[in-house]
Amino acid sequence: MSDSLVSLVLRELGHLVSYHLTLSDCALSLIRVNRQCCVVARERIAELWPHVQALLHAPFDLSAADLLTATSFELKVWRGMAIETFCTAIAHGALTNLTSLWMGSNQLGASGMHDFSAVVVNGALANLTGLDLSSNLLGDEGVRSLAAAISRGALPELTELDLGTNNVGDAGMCSLADAIAGNATLANMELLLLGSNKIGDEGIAAFSTAIAKGALANLTGLWLCDNQIGRDGIESFSAALAGGVLTKLTVLSIDSRSPRLMNMCSSRSICIE
Repeated sequence: MSDSLVSLVLRELGHLVSYHLTLSDCALSLIRVNRQCCVVARERIAELWPHVQALLHAPFDLSAADLLTATSFELKVWRGMAIETFCTAIAHGALTNLTSLWMGSNQLGASGMHDFSAVVVNGALANLTGLDLSSNLLGDEGVRSLAAAISRGALPELTELDLGTNNVGDAGMCSLADAIAGNATLANMELLLLGSNKIGDEGIAAFSTAIAKGALANLTGLWLCDNQIGRDGIESFSAALAGGVLTKLTVLSIDSRSPRLMNMCSSRSICIE
């Protein structure tokens, strides 16, 4: 199937159905597609469903009528749906009801993240609440692209963001800190995963400054483990917490067992992992 036809199928079905997606090895998987269809959509789905079936490697026994009544099902597309094609599809209005997008353990890199960010900054995937970008070789440059998009209002409904295992250092963390410094940016964020990166004292200090100004006020879980945060970084983060920020935080994953940090978390019933 041509990329244009793939985009057409995704765009049309995207108007009708709420998807849970995974990109794997530059392929697209549609997982657990929750029905949000109305009766008037039946003919359009029936028309497009053979094209969706054509994307499958093996026969898949599910009819268009099944799609209208099923609450969940699994559909895996193993053919060439690289990030460029995916971005083209969502740029043209595909998957407007998408709420969860899991792209972990691929090879998007800084270039792929730049393409993705360029699309979401223009309003694509505005209903997205969960985004997994872990293990994608994003580096500082890739996170900088995402942060720039976020600072301009992209992904306003996001509640969960996973940037773990991406070679993110201080430069990337500072970019993210700058993006969230405005209280309204990522105001709904509840889970932020930044573990297994290269974030050091400079990056965590910038992040601490941002939360001290009221950023991420609804955060309940923060993962900072397996980074390169030293004593100075822990002190700056502890000082920010001492100011009464992140009042909803219940889980903190961090390597340090600084007495000041431990005591503060204990007094606030924050579980340290």
